[in-house]
Amino acid sequence: MSAWENKFINVNKYARSGKKLTAVRKILMHYTANPGASAMNHYKYFNNLKDRYASAHFFVDRVDSLCIVPLNEVAYHANDVQKRVNGVAYRGVAALKPNANLLSLGIEMCIEKDGTIHPDTVKRSAAIAVELCKKYGLDPLTDIVRHYDVTAKNCPAPWVADKSQFEAFKVFVKNELAGNDPTIIPAPSNKVDSVIVKQPTKPSEQPKTKGNAVMMSIQTTLNNRYGTKLVIDGLYGPATKKALVTGLQTELNKQYRANLTVDGLYGPATASKVVNVHEGARGNITYIVQAVLYALGYDTKGVDGIFGSGTTAAVKKFQDDKGLSVDGVVGVNTFNKLF
Repeated sequence: MSAWENKFINVNKYARSGKKLTAVRKILMHYTANPGASAMNHYKYFNNLKDRYASAHFFVDRVDSLCIVPLNEVAYHANDVQKRVNGVAYRGVAALKPNANLLSLGIEMCIEKDGTIHPDTVKRSAAIAVELCKKYGLDPLTDIVRHYDVTAKNCPAPWVADKSQFEAFKVFVKNELAGNDPTIIPAPSNKVDSVIVKQPTKPSEQPKTKGNAVMMSIQTTLNNRYGTKLVIDGLYGPATKKALVTGLQTELNKQYRANLTVDGLYGPATASKVVNVHEGARGNITYIVQAVLYALGYDTKGVDGIFGSGTTAAVKKFQDDKGLSVDGVVGVNTFNKLF
């Protein structure tokens, strides 16, 4: 049984030209930005569109999943111009250049009256993505992208505001595709707290809820960068801690010729090779610092590899809690406490 119902709109100049796709390289995720309008509402709208070029292949709400443009045809969903670079329209996904409409399938998630995306809408969208990945041989972690990634449009807005929800969606689809336990798919909204337990109020507490979207994203990144083969469960346990040390040792060897044995064990040898990391730093070591801080309950205002004021504040709070000199610089003493 298919994850969607085919309900094709009429062939017309503005929404369904009948032009054939060149290939299917990516799945693009969108949101409708039309509070309270259902998938059927959108079907009716695009079936009679006469004043602009717009459409998508799928419209999904908490009840219906409608395919309104055949999968082998072009939909007008991702060739907009939001910004220009050196006079040329920005296109952030190389595989979709020059025109994503010719090379991708679009899934539009309907939003509730309060502007959020209902959990059932997300689950229905994930089911479509699973079926499409099977059909076209796509990898969810690399071949599902946001409209934002392609043209810089704020779409889907909740997943632009909180990328961890998008990363968790991809992991969910990946696990479903592999037949693994998909854990908990996040309910997109503007608040991560709506899908996981709140971050610990005490620094010593760790996020423990299975399906923690940020931890799942961290685990996925560690697997991709360092081949750590973590189970993506959203939990900070010994295996994830070891993977973070593996990443640190790898980066110290790569960036500073530390000649460390990459064993995932933080001991005197690794401690002797760590470098000072402070505000203004960017890169994978900063990412590892942020990931550990988050796992220990400290909010760095993003786990993105950019050491900004949010990370500095988190480091200072951690240092104060651990009785360290509070300077916001991650040096050997702070690394020792982190690990």
